[in-house]
Amino acid sequence: MARDSIRVFQKTTEKRTNYNFNQWSLVLAKNLPGQINSYDCGVYVIKYMEHILQPRVLDWKSCHDWAEKMPLFRAEIAYEIFKTFSVDDES
Repeated sequence: MARDSIRVFQKTTEKRTNYNFNQWSLVLAKNLPGQINSYDCGVYVIKYMEHILQPRVLDWKSCHDWAEKMPLFRAEIAYEIFKTFSVDDES
């Protein structure tokens, strides 16, 4: 299924780039935390990326409380976005 998704991605981007996405290596991750509603998917993607980019061994078991922490994660993301704006930019 993941390879099929990459093939579709390759086909839909082939007019925009010459990069061959079919050369991507795939890793099947187990014990990923999953969303329990229909609206937290974006936050989960961000948290997956943050977790993967950490320079340590991936331990997804420690992330299974993410659903409980969604309000905190949304606030952190909003803070990171808003802190990039300066009061000086309002003029």
